[in-house]
Amino acid sequence: MIFFDIAKPMAEMGVPQIRVRHDSKAAFDKDWPSMATADLQLLKELSFTYPNSNSASVAQAKIGGIWIWEVDSADVIPRMERETGQTLPQTFKVRSRPGRGHLYFRQTPASIAMGNLSQTYVVGQDWSARVNNMYCVAPNSIHPDTLKPYEALNWGTPIAEAPDWLVAWLLSQKIQKQINTSSSSDGAPRDSNNKVPHGSIHGFLLHHAGRLRNVGLTQSEIEPALIRIAEEQCAPPIDFSKVIQMSKSICNFAPGEDKTLVLDQATVPSVQRLEPGEEPEEVPTFETIEYPVFPRHVMFGTSIYEGFVKPYCENSSRVDYFMWMPTAAMMMNYLGTKVSVPLVEWKPSFYLVLIGRKGRANKSSSIKDGMKFLEYAAVLSMYSKNIKNADGKSLVWEVGSPEGLGTDMMRTNCTNPILFYDELSSLVGKARIEGSGMNSTLLKMYESGHFANSIKTKKDTYNIAQDSYCATLITATTDKKFTEL
Repeated sequence: MIFFDIAKPMAEMGVPQIRVRHDSKAAFDKDWPSMATADLQLLKELSFTYPNSNSASVAQAKIGGIWIWEVDSADVIPRMERETGQTLPQTFKVRSRPGRGHLYFRQTPASIAMGNLSQTYVVGQDWSARVNNMYCVAPNSIHPDTLKPYEALNWGTPIAEAPDWLVAWLLSQKIQKQINTSSSSDGAPRDSNNKVPHGSIHGFLLHHAGRLRNVGLTQSEIEPALIRIAEEQCAPPIDFSKVIQMSKSICNFAPGEDKTLVLDQATVPSVQRLEPGEEPEEVPTFETIEYPVFPRHVMFGTSIYEGFVKPYCENSSRVDYFMWMPTAAMMMNYLGTKVSVPLVEWKPSFYLVLIGRKGRANKSSSIKDGMKFLEYAAVLSMYSKNIKNADGKSLVWEVGSPEGLGTDMMRTNCTNPILFYDELSSLVGKARIEGSGMNSTLLKMYESGHFANSIKTKKDTYNIAQDSYCATLITATTDKKFTEL
């Protein structure tokens, strides 16, 4: 479809449109906020010069305008309805890919006052509110990663106003951009009510549970103290069953052990024991430096470069090293359990984050094309419930929970798991969910450590021996988002 055919149905609904590049989600025009229009004649003129552009809907913070709730996880709306006891009104919806999409709403004074809410700074990091001078790709545009069209789920449904209770819930999910150490001696972030917000509660309570156990308290003593801390210092609602479980779990460690160094991978600082005269380690800071240059010579002569990357990039605008690095990491994952080096304990557990400028690097597409290349080579397969046995291949998961990964690895006899996330923010969001074991699991798997559970039903139990597997993690983000995440 040409740009005008994509833009026209949305413009007829009164939604301003702009041109978006067909190979990314980047706006085509630098001054796109001022060019956003629902005028069909203007859109037709824009279509003459670059007819193959995608189209995008622009949010404008004014009465009569629209805003868009972008949802990146199927868990978001059920979570919202569970916490509010409310049901969303019918409104226009667009699916970007399974479990993800855009909900359109008309502006109200409450939504205008809410303003843009970044995905980086909301609980779960799995949604954003695009309220002013932001956009979402319009239906019938082609997704640059899946190469499938964005799909309108209910053409003809009017765009509704968002109820005030929804706006209030969205605002309640905000978390602070930076840790505010001035309001708390333990360094935990605080919301406007001086409460530890959701997304930071698990790490905060674990920090205090470790301190209580460290001085020799028992479960019966830790439990009421931890509950009181949660009631007084954490934002509601609080799942007290998890607080009680934490009180029990922390007692698996002997008094005097530094539990937080083992368990706490959240934003709250770990307890550190310093020798007399020793200085505490400084928190790293990131400075603006010259953009790094990749040592491209390391690729030359490799079969992946000569047989795949080089011929591909000669006929496209792809960045060759962004295609080579993930493909090489996945190939090493496959070889990790099949090649031995005498007198060397070799575990090629590469954890790779591709960091590139937005709209220029095609990071996710490069990773996925590497996966296709290795699929053709019979080295790799994408995980599905239909796979009965990995047959020695590497299997690719977008992991939702460590338990699901463990049981699926056991079921398929997989010793070469590859954990893939389109966006680093998706992984960070899962790792920040209260009670998640994602952080400790990733640390174990990086060292090929013992990966097991023993408290589930027989069919949900998994036990993967140390050094019996090789794990790889691959994800991507932009240079601007990386320091935030």
